Amino acid sequence: MGKSSSSMEKMFSLEGKTALVTGGTRGIGRAIAIGLAEAGSDIILIQRDPTRTETLDAIQAAGSKATIVKCDLSRAEEVKGITGHITKSLGHTIDILVNCGGIQRRNPSELFLTTIGMKFCRSI
Repeated sequence: MGKSSSSMEKMFSLEGKTALVTGGTRGIGRAIAIGLAEAGSDIILIQRDPTRTETLDAIQAAGSKATIVKCDLSRAEEVKGITGHITKSLGHTIDILVNCGGIQRRNPSELFLTTIGMKFCRSI
């Protein structure tokens, strides 16, 4: 016989845990953040634009706490201090880390092999 859903929920519960999620405003990052919240985790969303609250609202609707922390992941100086800010200034403990933030620079594809791609290859 299979276990009841309540015992499975207890087994996989994230109650009392805090997850930090980058890229949670849309796509895969949003789905992961909401899924972790539904499993009981509180969520810290790292976002460039703190006015985008759709994911925060969905997390709170799932009954979990959510916090938005403003950080532009394309700016090294902002990323460098974010962990200390979250743990020391805001008093959070990070139990789960989901790095799902992506940076997309939109340029015409014909430029990739000439300028953009060459800069990328030289940076590796």
